[in-house]
Amino acid sequence: MLQAQQINPVPNRPQMIGLVERFHCTWKGCIATYMSDERQREWDVWADFAVYAYNSGQHSTVMLSPNELMI
Repeated sequence: MLQAQQINPVPNRPQMIGLVERFHCTWKGCIATYMSDERQREWDVWADFAVYAYNSGQHSTVMLSPNELMI
């Protein structure tokens, strides 16, 4: 269907996992936006909101959101 191919990264080769690391940075920023100091332990409650915000946001390169790309 998607013809995706799994690639196993070589250890100590950050070029292979750069996209994953970039997404982790974005994800941590998204979660941090929804949390305040008094709710630090409830990050899992805000995860659904962060996923929705990420999937609804427009990508600067393709000018479409991930939701629009899946349609």
